[in-house]
Amino acid sequence: MYRVVVADDEMLIKRTLKKLIEYENSPFTVIGEAEDGGEALEWISVHRPELVITDIRMPVLDGLELISEARSRAPETIFVIISGHDDFSYAQQALRFGVADYLLKPIKPDQLREVLDKVEASLDQINRSELERRDRLWFIKSRAEVLAEALWLLNGESLSGLLDDLHREFSSSTPGLEGRAKGFWLDLLSFVNGALEEKSSGTILLFGDKGADLSEDPDALRGEIESLFTRKADEIRQSRNWQSHHNMKRTADFLKENYSNEKLSLQDAADYAGISPSYFSRMFKEEFGISFIHYLTRLRMERACELLRDPLAKTYEIAYAVGYQDYPHFAKVFKKLYGVSPSYYRKAMGLDAPSSD
Repeated sequence: MYRVVVADDEMLIKRTLKKLIEYENSPFTVIGEAEDGGEALEWISVHRPELVITDIRMPVLDGLELISEARSRAPETIFVIISGHDDFSYAQQALRFGVADYLLKPIKPDQLREVLDKVEASLDQINRSELERRDRLWFIKSRAEVLAEALWLLNGESLSGLLDDLHREFSSSTPGLEGRAKGFWLDLLSFVNGALEEKSSGTILLFGDKGADLSEDPDALRGEIESLFTRKADEIRQSRNWQSHHNMKRTADFLKENYSNEKLSLQDAADYAGISPSYFSRMFKEEFGISFIHYLTRLRMERACELLRDPLAKTYEIAYAVGYQDYPHFAKVFKKLYGVSPSYYRKAMGLDAPSSD
């Protein structure tokens, strides 16, 4: 439901508007009525309604003053002005304030309905755009974490493949995405920066504002982004103790081969590396930027995400495959990491399959 505040100093007009706005199956509901501009501003400040229908001439604050004051408090709110014939030029001035439309008194039901239909379409589009933006940021953030991991591990082959995949995604011809590749890459760099800062405890210089100089052309962008990552990999490589790095990388391969073993422990990994558990724990954190248990958990959960894309696999079988005999514990860990349950993740991927949660 879209929330509406009606502002008019005439009670009869407010009652008429409320009745006309809340027609059967209407997407609008009147949450507040104000007798003057000051009271209307309080409603807007506290409740941030999607729509305000206001008379252009009111005590305390007139319609234009109300809109001007409200813009800084609820910039997303849509305004519709009501005016008399004598105020027609005033109403036209209101349109320059970004008002969606205006209605002349006496208000005709069919004209109000037409305005409400237009406002509804606009609000629906805003909601769709916001949802698409959130979904895309979630996708970009998840890819940025994988990219940062590949960069931190200096895995050039994986890094190049990931960048190719993102180039295809960001250069999509999907309606609404044209010309937005640079913005997507800048969002990605921002998330990668955060991940690198966490992994390096602030010791690795980040990308900074280099992204501002990137090309607008999607194909040129692909090469420029790879150059940024190549230079960053060189910085990381120069900062490393390579003997320790090689040992930790061998241990990471060991974990990737044995993560499905529920009993796999830090002691096992330290024994494989040939060092004490305490020293191993410290070196592991320095190498990968996260603790051993967090690394192992992420490894298992990333593999779980891959398996969840198989519509024939049951979620409890996936839990067993990644080292969790206790399915509820697996589901709890998955949701803590990704913010959604395994079954919801699967639905978000557009898959309907057998589920245990």
